[in-house]
Amino acid sequence: MSESGSGSGRIAALKDLHLQTVLVENGQARAAVVAPAGEGYASAARLLLDRISAMTGVALPVLSPEDLPPETIRRFNLILLGNAPDNALVRRLLWERWLLDTWYPGDGTFVVRSIHNPFGLGTNVLFLGGENPASVRAAAAKFLDTLKPGHPLAAGWTMAFETDRRGQPVSEEAIRAAVER
Repeated sequence: MSESGSGSGRIAALKDLHLQTVLVENGQARAAVVAPAGEGYASAARLLLDRISAMTGVALPVLSPEDLPPETIRRFNLILLGNAPDNALVRRLLWERWLLDTWYPGDGTFVVRSIHNPFGLGTNVLFLGGENPASVRAAAAKFLDTLKPGHPLAAGWTMAFETDRRGQPVSEEAIRAAVER
């Protein structure tokens, strides 16, 4: 078997996977909350801001998805609230196939998910999504339950769903039957 190209075919250095999403570091905000308009989403944003400020003494900026300058995406990790119909950046990530939205999990349930370096800029997204503002507030509460104080204040890989659509775990018997078919 011959090698093509001029390289040795060996990986010389691993790519930074950006597994930590830093929210606050050295007394500075390293993340921004991106929240659609409306009191329901404002309530979810306040819940996040109050708890993070209590942990760190730092207030994260809150931005509108319609007024999100490109330099903000390069500078900050983003905490996205809402769903595709309500948040243009969620809609973009949906179209780029980074996440599912609105109809799943749907029915008043929520998803909390980290998306690592989706723009190739070294910044991450924490998606706190749901079908409506109440479910997004529940997603924010779930995320905050997992956030542990630290220096820097950061979240690792995260994925949590609150839905009954996941079904029951697959039994060993069902796995054997599927493999034997």
